[in-house]
Amino acid sequence: MLFHLPVHAFRIAGRFAGAGSAVYRANPEFHVGTLWWETWNSLAMTAGAIAVCQLYDAGTPSVQGVVRTMRRGGWRLLGAIAAYDVAGAGLSSAFGADPGEPWRSMFLALLSLSLIAWTAPAIPVAIVEGAAPWTAVARALTLVRSNFWRVASMVWILWWVTNTADSFSVNVMYQLTGNSTVSGIFDLAVDGFLYPLRGVALAVLYFDCRVRREAYDLEAMLDAVRT
Repeated sequence: MLFHLPVHAFRIAGRFAGAGSAVYRANPEFHVGTLWWETWNSLAMTAGAIAVCQLYDAGTPSVQGVVRTMRRGGWRLLGAIAAYDVAGAGLSSAFGADPGEPWRSMFLALLSLSLIAWTAPAIPVAIVEGAAPWTAVARALTLVRSNFWRVASMVWILWWVTNTADSFSVNVMYQLTGNSTVSGIFDLAVDGFLYPLRGVALAVLYFDCRVRREAYDLEAMLDAVRT
């Protein structure tokens, strides 16, 4: 919720003030574009991934611990987030779909879908292993190899479900209330719940790939933490 607030605060304030207001025109989304909300979505997703990694590592995730890890990760973590975004959603957003060139649009969509699966563990790698961005991406490719369809299926289904649930629920709320401000506040709550689930999925996939490729013994690690 914290990381989604900057995006929705401008949207909601603009609806209160009106389309012609200075607040509405100051919305960074109009000037920065997709990168604005994609960045905050990714930070929320990363917070979810960190919480799961802390659960595996120490058994006690906390908001303070998540923020501390993000600050300590610094450029490494931000670089891994940027690499994952560029590889996935950022690629399609950067070039965009062109109705006049359906084959180009289809190619970008397929490439984007493939890359978000191949690079899925990159952010957890940066969190758990402290890897630099380029190392995190290379490590992700290694982990996903021989596990691609398992990883891809989970990522694609979850991304589709969260996108669909977000759009559908906010649209239903608007239809029920007829008030864009109310639906905007509801959208903030929905985003705050849905998008961290993506981070949870990425962390689970990372540990799953390590178990399958490297016989990474989570139970032994958890026993060591308990004792």
